[in-house]
Amino acid sequence: MLNIRIRKKLGPIATEPVTVRGLSVTTVCPLFGHSRQAFYQSKADIQREVRLERTLVRNVEEIRTEDPGIGAHKLWLMLRSLSISDVVMPGCERFCRLLRRDGLILSTPRPRHTTNSNHRYHKWRNLIRGFVPSPANQLWVSDITYIMLSDGNVCCLHLIINAYSHTIIGWVLAGSFRAAITMQALE
Repeated sequence: MLNIRIRKKLGPIATEPVTVRGLSVTTVCPLFGHSRQAFYQSKADIQREVRLERTLVRNVEEIRTEDPGIGAHKLWLMLRSLSISDVVMPGCERFCRLLRRDGLILSTPRPRHTTNSNHRYHKWRNLIRGFVPSPANQLWVSDITYIMLSDGNVCCLHLIINAYSHTIIGWVLAGSFRAAITMQALE
């Protein structure tokens, strides 16, 4: 089977398999409008491309053994800065397609689910619906924000905020989100 690349004007290069026995490369190439040199050059290009992809995948696997959580774009930047003299580094999109094809793209972590509206506690009605504060300190609201720590734990930032000027009146950093801790932010 002969794989001959057929060049189209301003388009992608296609590969056309030829399965005729007894025909030489010299006979078949003119049928497609190419020289023997173009045929062998295309084979060399394909082999060079395969070697490049193997080298990139090997380098990605080496980097991932040291840092398994590094993403595709950062890997591309690292490999581009370490580029080998005889290798032309592909663009970022092609590099990402290569990683996706070889199963080396990391799955994105799902965000932590923090809100549970189906609890057994009393749900208070919204007392400020439709109320627009005009002067400062007419309405204060509270908020609890989760902060992820580097060790994987979560702490809670309790805030009291002026609804008119959006300034923070008081805050407390604690390990739980009990209402009594938010009351401490008032003091």
